[in-house]
Amino acid sequence: MKDNERAAIVFETDASESFLIGTKDELKTFALSILNQLEQPLDRINLCGVNTLNSSGHFLTEPLVDICITGFVVVENPNDRRTLIDRLQGVVGSEPIDWKNRI
Repeated sequence: MKDNERAAIVFETDASESFLIGTKDELKTFALSILNQLEQPLDRINLCGVNTLNSSGHFLTEPLVDICITGFVVVENPNDRRTLIDRLQGVVGSEPIDWKNRI
């Protein structure tokens, strides 16, 4: 994938609203890059107390815009996903998500 052929994620009006933008081919490439990386060996790491499989170091989206995806984290179940998100929110000083009452 050429540097100028990546889909991009941008904020529209604030950090709680963002869009994945690209041509049909760029969006397909983005989706396939995730599927392809899932087939590769992933690093086992303990992230904030949660056992995960990690893929990083690959620009999956355009690095020059608001949000750049450089990898992904695979957890075992939805509870681990919620736990990890809440712990990462805490690292940046945000409150945990109210998972039961979220919109």
